[in-house]
Amino acid sequence: MTLVTILGFGASFTAFTYITPIMVEVTGFNEQTASILLLVFGGATFIGNLAGENTSVRFGWHKTLQGNFGALALMFIVLLFAMQQKWSMAPALFVWGLLAFSLSPSLQTGMLKIASTHTPKAVNFTSALNIASFNFGIALGEYSGGSLVAIGKLSDTPIAGVVMVALAILPLAYISKQKDNTSP
Repeated sequence: MTLVTILGFGASFTAFTYITPIMVEVTGFNEQTASILLLVFGGATFIGNLAGENTSVRFGWHKTLQGNFGALALMFIVLLFAMQQKWSMAPALFVWGLLAFSLSPSLQTGMLKIASTHTPKAVNFTSALNIASFNFGIALGEYSGGSLVAIGKLSDTPIAGVVMVALAILPLAYISKQKDNTSP
């Protein structure tokens, strides 16, 4: 589950770390407008956290993550095109913020449920480990996006996000299969 958190949460930071240069250099916004649009993204992350918790409770953390990862990968593909036009960037930022941060509740719930089943005495440690996984994912996402920026591929940073999400789906599928095999 740690790998799911690292890759899945970190995926957004492949592009988000460079979002101001993307909005200014690729989309054509001035820096003041880019700052305002960051508030749009921030508001969406708040709503996304709330929605993610509700969705996780309603459908279960593993199904929520499966759907969310699929939608986030699609959002990165949309972002590749949305960043080329001012009119499409604001709604894309909002949807991206919703999806990216609706992951957090399901990732935390999944990690704690697995820990409480397999290592009940280590639940507190597992919670701390998951927070470290979020941070490691952010660093990995920044590095992945930065590798593209370093070779002049700023507008391709969402592709690295798609790759990280795809890689997160693999261990999640394994965990979900194990969960299905152990369910009564």
